[in-house]
Amino acid sequence: MIGRPTAGLRRAVVGAAALCAVLVAVPALAQSHFAGRPLMNVLAELQRAGLKIVYSSELVDERMTVAREPEGRTPREQLDEVLRPHGLAVRSGPGETLVVVRTNPEGPRAPASQGSEGPGGRRPGSGVVRGRVVEARTGTPLPGVTVGVGDASARLVTDADGRFELRDLPPGRVSLFVSLVGYALARPEVEVTAGAVTEVMVPLADGTGAYTETVQVAGDAFGRRDPATPAQLSLTSAELQDLRGVIADDPLRAVQALPAVATGDDFRSEFSVRGSDYRHMGLSVDGIASPWLVHGVRGREDTGSVSIVNGDVLGRVTLEPGVAPQVHPGRTGGWLALDLRDGSRARAGLRASVSGSSASAVAEGPLGDAGRGSWIVSGRQSYLQWLFRQLDLEDTPAFGFTDAQARFTYDTSPTQQLHVTVVAGTSRLEEDDPDPGPNGLAEARSDASLVTAGWDWQHGTTAVAQRVAASHDGFRNTGFFDQELGRGSGGSLVYAADARRPLGGAVLLQAGTYVERRHDDQVLRQFRRAGSTAVRTLELPAAGRTWTAAGFAGATWAPGPDVTIDAGLRTTRDSRLEAVTHAPWLIAAWRVSDAVTLRGGIDGARQLPDFDRITSGATGELPRPERARLVDVGMEQRLGSSWRWQVTAWMREERDMLRQQDAETRLVAGALVERDPRPAWRNTLDVSARGVEVLVQRRAATGVSGWIGYAYGRSRAHDRVTGESYWADFDQRHALNAYATARLSTRTALGVRLRIGSNFPVPGYFRREGLQIFLAESRNEVRLPVYARLDLRASRAFNYRTRRLTLFVELLNVLNRTNYGPTDGTIRQSTREAAGYVEKLLPFVPSAGFTIEF
Repeated sequence: MIGRPTAGLRRAVVGAAALCAVLVAVPALAQSHFAGRPLMNVLAELQRAGLKIVYSSELVDERMTVAREPEGRTPREQLDEVLRPHGLAVRSGPGETLVVVRTNPEGPRAPASQGSEGPGGRRPGSGVVRGRVVEARTGTPLPGVTVGVGDASARLVTDADGRFELRDLPPGRVSLFVSLVGYALARPEVEVTAGAVTEVMVPLADGTGAYTETVQVAGDAFGRRDPATPAQLSLTSAELQDLRGVIADDPLRAVQALPAVATGDDFRSEFSVRGSDYRHMGLSVDGIASPWLVHGVRGREDTGSVSIVNGDVLGRVTLEPGVAPQVHPGRTGGWLALDLRDGSRARAGLRASVSGSSASAVAEGPLGDAGRGSWIVSGRQSYLQWLFRQLDLEDTPAFGFTDAQARFTYDTSPTQQLHVTVVAGTSRLEEDDPDPGPNGLAEARSDASLVTAGWDWQHGTTAVAQRVAASHDGFRNTGFFDQELGRGSGGSLVYAADARRPLGGAVLLQAGTYVERRHDDQVLRQFRRAGSTAVRTLELPAAGRTWTAAGFAGATWAPGPDVTIDAGLRTTRDSRLEAVTHAPWLIAAWRVSDAVTLRGGIDGARQLPDFDRITSGATGELPRPERARLVDVGMEQRLGSSWRWQVTAWMREERDMLRQQDAETRLVAGALVERDPRPAWRNTLDVSARGVEVLVQRRAATGVSGWIGYAYGRSRAHDRVTGESYWADFDQRHALNAYATARLSTRTALGVRLRIGSNFPVPGYFRREGLQIFLAESRNEVRLPVYARLDLRASRAFNYRTRRLTLFVELLNVLNRTNYGPTDGTIRQSTREAAGYVEKLLPFVPSAGFTIEF
């Protein structure tokens, strides 16, 4: 009976936890040493000590270092000392901020009164606000930004260097209005002094990011998490807004536009990467591995799906398609990381949106005193099901969903932070079929939730992160005869921790542990029709409980300033399979020059089977973990600060992949062989995949941003038991993904997305005769036609006093091309024709939506 960890499992947990203890159970540094360190890093450490420092990348750049150790005892005294040698000083700003300025700023401060008019034409008793608007993520100046005071109608735009000057302002605290399409609305408060010039800097967050009074100068404009990982792609908040779609309002559909990502189904959020399907890809939310959080119908593959996570609360999405450190629970495919953003610590705000399928609202604001924390809460409700009922549309499925997301963050001290993340959603599908079959779906309900609590601690260069998470998912499918077609529930409890600590100046040690208790209980049923009722013919249960414990240890070694080597090992034990797996990795990066970097790596990924693959089938044989060896080699060249191109060659060799034996109807020596109604999952499949990816990308605050990515790949499968060899289900030879966005004015932006793919096989034993498909003896010989879709999106912002309205217009499949995707079909016994295995996808569809920011 499984339910308690075995002695061996306990030893694995204790051993993994000991790896973390070795790194953190050492004396902490008594005092941070600033001398010789980059000034940016020192300012960041003083911010963690409680100072609200605001600075621009124009004043503080990467070349500045701290010449000598400050003598001051308090962080405030130390700040003055490290700035003084660089000709910099501190001025008090709004909200108790400390603004870094030049010692002798341009232009003298005006006296309180100069007769009837002050210098520069200022009125007596009035003040001036002079400032600069920059991008919060990179510190890049933003030209063409609308800037005003409060709800005043008179507003100006920033110059080519992002500068502005507001004159004749009454003394006292005023609220600025700062707006640029594609960026979050900002309303910072400024203290105006009579007869004086107040210097300010306004950082704007791209997309839906929270307003902040600090500039987070990114070390990498392209969002790399790990400089050694050969291939890594990311989406900023602004890119998520452009690519998620007005109709679907789905951040996972934004991921579908990334290079190396392939999809041929307009109705589903899931996708494949390098020939590997989404079941072999990992997903994490705020660092915790999670099941795929999508609204959809469980137990059916021919329905649509929408992500549970609202893109408005995401700060960044990162995709690792190939070789990477094996610090997550094992997957033989890629890994997708979703990071929820923190709420604003400066002021409360509200954002409401209406898309083609749903309405949502996001509220956020500070938590606690002196900006020590923040909160953000989002809710989303679909209304398509209501619209279909009002229009009385027949034979049209009604699909509706509700979801919510929240994140709370609080700094308990300058070195410690607590945070809680909540994601939850429920959905319902209702079908209307005048002539339903015995297994026709009349109603489907599903729900999923994830709650994560975390504690982060950092002292000097030592960092520790701990997470506790709980997840739940459930579903129930009902037929037209009130028969239960399927139901299930499952969940997990997770504890995860990792620690990092440098060893000398060239080695960074990292270790972590992961413990999960998972339970599942589900059943799928099949029926045959008997008059006006349905009689059960088959029941497929899948239930069980298991403990999984894992630990990893690795080291990053920098033998020189231009070389980085990362190596490590992850060990996992599963109590149900009584299996122990080992997943090593080795990756390296060599910066050949300031612009060119070579990267390469190899890893051995392992994946444990899901419950429905363990318990289904008539045999009592337990499946083994699936294995994969991945190799990546790539080169990247930076062209300035905003351009890059890269090429990556990859290979993946998979062994012991699970396949359902005799699960598809086929022909054998010309005779019809029906599918086994109770097929077993067995480790019989070996897959060999390889390809090359080319990417050209520009990411900048001004001008055109976007990418063009081309991918070539081949994925071939071989069944060791049957001797079959065929193209894998997600084999796609050629794919072109392109995206571009441009700001035409301070209020107008235009985006374009193009996806072209040679497409996948129609899974099954088929052959084509003209426009018809028939049964055959060979698998995956029929391919879907080439997929091509061009989408356009335009945004227009309208400023109303202290609010902003942004309209979105989207044109999907502008060329009205007829694309086809796979779906479930039937076999006509008399003619052996395979009918209904291909369906038309979206035609040309116009849509519109809007967002209001308060």
